[in-house]
Amino acid sequence: MPHAPRDHSPILVDVAIVGTGAAGLWLANLFAGRGFSVAVCDPRPLGGVQTAAAQGLIHGGVKYALGKAERIDGVLAAMPARWRACLAGEGEVDLRGVRIVSEQMHLFSRRPGTKARALLDGLAAAGRARRAQAANTPPFQGGALFETGEFVIDVPALVRCLAARLRHRVIAIGVDARSVAVGPTGVKHLRLAGRELHASAYVFAAGAGNEALAGRVGAETEMRLRPLRQTCVWPSARPPPVYAHCIANPPGAEPELTVTSHGAALYVGGKVASDGAARNEAEQIEAVRASLREHLPGLDLAGATFKTVVVERAEPASGLGDAFAARRGNCLVCWPNKLSLVPRLGDLALAALADLRPGTAAWRGDADGIARFAAPPYACPPRRG
Repeated sequence: MPHAPRDHSPILVDVAIVGTGAAGLWLANLFAGRGFSVAVCDPRPLGGVQTAAAQGLIHGGVKYALGKAERIDGVLAAMPARWRACLAGEGEVDLRGVRIVSEQMHLFSRRPGTKARALLDGLAAAGRARRAQAANTPPFQGGALFETGEFVIDVPALVRCLAARLRHRVIAIGVDARSVAVGPTGVKHLRLAGRELHASAYVFAAGAGNEALAGRVGAETEMRLRPLRQTCVWPSARPPPVYAHCIANPPGAEPELTVTSHGAALYVGGKVASDGAARNEAEQIEAVRASLREHLPGLDLAGATFKTVVVERAEPASGLGDAFAARRGNCLVCWPNKLSLVPRLGDLALAALADLRPGTAAWRGDADGIARFAAPPYACPPRRG
């Protein structure tokens, strides 16, 4: 991991960013690409908490449509194309080398009733999905199957790509409210283990840590935590790849299951993960097992190994469907709200700091820094027995 600087002289940069999840690393790339000197602070492995636990779905809001395609948020609907441009090296951040693990997300209803059929047919009529043959697509059996055109990326590869241009600009020291020296224009500097970090602008992209940081600078931003208990499943025999939203009958406010494949593991989110926040691990495993059997009976779960992970998603209390960025003096507090909206967060951050100009006194970085990356939950199966 990049380590704390050894001397005690002040670090001078244009933009200081707190947080090394996808949001912080993306913003650091944006500003560095525009000639700004940057420093990124986080004591944890790169990828943070929420990003490391993400399923990697780059979606345009189809799963939020609830049978009415016009309800898909226009900002979110534009995100898959933004990401594809970056993945091709033609967008605002060069993501060439980040693998797309699935070019399609499926919508599947095994026993679609009237409302589920209306949902799927409405999305197809609006050009948001197209019909597929469930009988020919393992592990789906019968029912109604649609392809959305939304896709799934390799999240660890994304973090490594974003970090590649920044590995010498990461300072492995935590920043909390006590670290923030406040002045009349916002932040005077950050105190980093006996050393000061001075910047023209400070960007807080620290997920749950933003609440205390925002309060320290007087930003009128309330945060909420939305807990999920997601589940990793390792079948005894490697299953066919699954990238699907499984819709209940009648459909609810979110898919009953969102299942993505990661090597030998299946990673399960959706409503079962939201409801799982109120369950313990054993209860959640049984709920996920039952739901998989109901929606994807073609999966062989005999001898499967399960593990759950609690993820607390931090977002503004307003629960906005858009990314969020609020400026207070020389400080910006921001959340992407979901991985798909990270490019949108970049737009908001650049607009909020449009008056910022690159300076002349730039920190050269830590040439001895060695990057360490957060492991996603599905990379570490539990021991059997």
